[in-house]
Amino acid sequence: MKKIIVPLLPDLDGIKMESAGSFLVKNSEEHAIDVLNWPEAFNYLPEAKFYIARTTEDLWLHFRVTEQNVKAVHLIDQEEVWKDSCVEFFVKLPYAEKYTNFEFNCIGTCLSTRRKSRTEDVVPLSPEEMQTIKRFASLGNQKIELKGKSEWQLTVKIPFKILSFENSLSNITIYGNFYKCGDETAKPHYVSWSKINTEQPDFHQPDFFGMLEL
Repeated sequence: MKKIIVPLLPDLDGIKMESAGSFLVKNSEEHAIDVLNWPEAFNYLPEAKFYIARTTEDLWLHFRVTEQNVKAVHLIDQEEVWKDSCVEFFVKLPYAEKYTNFEFNCIGTCLSTRRKSRTEDVVPLSPEEMQTIKRFASLGNQKIELKGKSEWQLTVKIPFKILSFENSLSNITIYGNFYKCGDETAKPHYVSWSKINTEQPDFHQPDFFGMLEL
C-alpha cells in the first residue's frame, strides 16, 4: 500500500490562496499521478503531480498538470466536472462506512459527495459546505479550451470539519487516492496515484486507497 506522510505546515494559515501553491511546492514533497490502470483501452498519460500538507484545521492540495487540449465547460459546483480536464481526491476515515470524493476541473469547479460506493447512498455536500472548499486555479474560473500542450495548476483548501474530523491530534492515518481524468477531452484518460486492480475504469474503489499519515 502506498503511503504519504502529510507534513504539518502552520504557516499556510496566513497565506493567500494564490500564493499557497508555490509555498506547497517549496515545503512539501512532490507525488506523481502516473498509474495507467487500464492501458489497453486508455493509454494517454498526462503529466500530473500533487503536493499535500495540513494545518490544524485544513487539508491543502496543490496540483500541477501538463496535458494536451485542456478543456473546461462546467462552471457550477456539483456539475459533471469529470468530463473536463479534471483532478480528483477521494478520502476515507478509518472505520468509516463512507468516503468523500472531491473532483475539480482545471478552473476549480468542484463536485463533492459522501458515499458508500459509486452508486450506494450518495449524498452531495451542501451548498454551504461547498463554499468552504477554497480554490485557486491558474487558468481562471471561466470556460476554456486550449489546443496543443498546456500546463495548469490548482490549489485547494479543504476544512477537516467537512470530513467530520477534528485534526487536533498527530499520528492519525486516513486513506485516499488521487486521480487525473477527462472523460470528454480529446484524449480520455483515467490515471491514479495508487494502483486500482479492476477490469474496467472505476475510481470509486476504497479498497485500493493508499495511506495518508497526519
